[in-house]
Amino acid sequence: MEKHRSETEDGHESMYSVQAAAAILNVSPAFVMERIASGGLPARKVGAEPLIKTDDLRALQAALRQESETALQALADEGQDLGV
Repeated sequence: MEKHRSETEDGHESMYSVQAAAAILNVSPAFVMERIASGGLPARKVGAEPLIKTDDLRALQAALRQESETALQALADEGQDLGV
């Protein structure tokens, strides 16, 4: 995964390509692009390619995890209500 990261010339924070971010999040590159387009995931264009900061990627990863946990709990609650 390291090869998909890039350091800025002045040594600042590493950034991920859309493909690398998708692999980390276990989603499609199209999903990552949709989040960027909607403003849900900040990205910086370097040439033609959007790059995502590590902190922004971690924040989205945490948000997606929370969404999954909430949905899973809702399903479990519904199952209990139905006596399943």
